[in-house]
Amino acid sequence: MLINLGTLIPILSLLVKISLAEIPNCDIFDTVDITYSKRLNNGSYMYKDINIPADLTGEYDTIPGSMEKVPHHLRGCICDIVFCVRFCCPSNQIMKDGKCFDYLTKEAEADRFYDALKEIINDTSEVGIIAQHIPLPCKPKNVYVVNDQLEKEKYSLFRNGTLGLDYYKVNYEKPEICMQNQMFPDGSIRMAPHVCLEDSPLDVGKITLIMISMICLLLTIAVYLYVKKLRTSHGKCFICYMTCLFLGFLILLLDYFKLAQGFCKTAGFLGYFFVMSTFFWLSIISLHLRNKLCGPSSLDRFRTLSVYAWSMALLLTGITYVANENVENPNWNPHVGSNNQCWIKTHDWSAMIYLYGPILCVVVFNISMFVSTTSHIMQVESNYALKLKMKKQLIMIKQTFALLSRLFVIMGISWSFDIISYLVQNNKTWASIFLVADYINCSQGIIIFGLFILKGTTLKLLKERYTGVNDETQVDDCGIPHEDMKSYRRMA
Repeated sequence: MLINLGTLIPILSLLVKISLAEIPNCDIFDTVDITYSKRLNNGSYMYKDINIPADLTGEYDTIPGSMEKVPHHLRGCICDIVFCVRFCCPSNQIMKDGKCFDYLTKEAEADRFYDALKEIINDTSEVGIIAQHIPLPCKPKNVYVVNDQLEKEKYSLFRNGTLGLDYYKVNYEKPEICMQNQMFPDGSIRMAPHVCLEDSPLDVGKITLIMISMICLLLTIAVYLYVKKLRTSHGKCFICYMTCLFLGFLILLLDYFKLAQGFCKTAGFLGYFFVMSTFFWLSIISLHLRNKLCGPSSLDRFRTLSVYAWSMALLLTGITYVANENVENPNWNPHVGSNNQCWIKTHDWSAMIYLYGPILCVVVFNISMFVSTTSHIMQVESNYALKLKMKKQLIMIKQTFALLSRLFVIMGISWSFDIISYLVQNNKTWASIFLVADYINCSQGIIIFGLFILKGTTLKLLKERYTGVNDETQVDDCGIPHEDMKSYRRMA
């Protein structure tokens, strides 16, 4: 009987495909190249003293981590035999900033390398090295080093090669992780997992609010510089406050768009300095207002105010820098400019020490100033005879105080919510509720512009400055006419 050639060709093709088939139920990341390994009489292969049976071998035309075709070669499914771990670099190298660097000779490193692995996996079986020269499928800036010295980054490495972060209940598959000795900021070198993080999607809403706020801050600063009557001690303090807020927003935008990677740590400390300066200028403004309304002011000199605000912010920045460079305990280190983040790490308890703790103190101080000032004004208002004598002055002073109060209350409450959000960050429901505080904080420039520039008295001063027609009424540091303030303090 003749065999049809058209039928024979598909059969031969199928036989060739079977002979070159990949290993069933074995991920290519679980294999090693055994092309040059010794083949034993029973068909198995010896790979670094590990015997790989013939049924765990197969022909491949690709390599792990790449879709490009390569010449057919033999690979063995070593991970069915031993506990496999994928490494980022050869064992004698270390990882730093997502890249491999030579550190020790292979001979000097080998024993310590495998001992560290066995301690991590807590397994008595052999340890296989796979995909040693294949980088993670992400850019160096997206490589995150898991630091098991942090309570929230304790991890488990499973026999199938996956890694689980116990606290966050997140698992990373084998192609997404690799192990390697890592040099940490404290100078120590430890075996650590490196995982691929996806770029967080940009929050268009926040970014838009920040940009509009920056424009509003620039316009507000310009008006205060343009109108001479606004350039009082109080006005200068307000300008400094807005300048710090603007620069803080600017550095935040650079971080959002990954434009600060070349000077990441510097940007982190600059951002921290300007944020803390913002709060100290707020405390100055609240104390200045309280002293103006309630008694003799001892804070009329702008230079004195400047020294206090800048020096306190600089002191806290210095403390944070020293801690960042010298504190070895990761739970007490602020982690500025580490793990591909420029800003201080805000998900650990160290953030309460270096960021939220100082902010909380300033917010509490500001609130106490407003409570004290409000109480004083209410006492004056409750005195009927006094109220009649200085009705005009009291109305103007109350209007000015009410305007500033709204600003401080909005900012104080929003930052208080931000602190609460930090404390409940592990509760997704509460974290989502307090997320609104982030949007309020991003809108501060818009709020300032609306409350301070679009009010009648400021628009009137702006019109007078533009037309050259000046009102002869003299105002004090808080924008209150001198005569009205003198009458109020004399009667109060």
